[in-house]
Amino acid sequence: MKKISKKTYFLAAVLSSLVLGPALAAQAEEQLTGVKAEAKASLLETEADFDKAYEAAKKEGKTLMLEFAGLDWCPPCKMLHKFVVNTDEFAKYAKEKLRVVMADFKRTGEPVDKKNAKRYLELSEKYKLRYFPTIVLINPKNDKVEIIEGLKTRTPRELIETIETFGK
Repeated sequence: MKKISKKTYFLAAVLSSLVLGPALAAQAEEQLTGVKAEAKASLLETEADFDKAYEAAKKEGKTLMLEFAGLDWCPPCKMLHKFVVNTDEFAKYAKEKLRVVMADFKRTGEPVDKKNAKRYLELSEKYKLRYFPTIVLINPKNDKVEIIEGLKTRTPRELIETIETFGK
């Protein structure tokens, strides 16, 4: 049996990684996407249409939570979602007590959701958006509003308590 030289072995390894690398990466991404889909399914349910969510909250007697965020680029927004909003504890509470609208913005200041972009920009002016993240709590029965700017709530329990206090 002929021995393979180090040069040939190295060349074979490089070629294998070029050929197999994308296939393995695609397989890993498929698995990760499945995990992300499962995780998202158990977490916070949001709506895109503010006006429909407002009317539904009014009819159901729920608080409307409008969140302005930059989920792709804003570190405090990512932290708020990881440790507070996208937790099972908060998602369960929100499902029972809230209607949630997520207004996600690009770093350039444009809303990610093109369909609702005009409305999100109007809302950002109405509520004087200055920081990301900003949570606007709205009681549709009397239009009482509370604005939480920045990363003021660091646990699901803190945000829930803020919402409960607002509701009284």
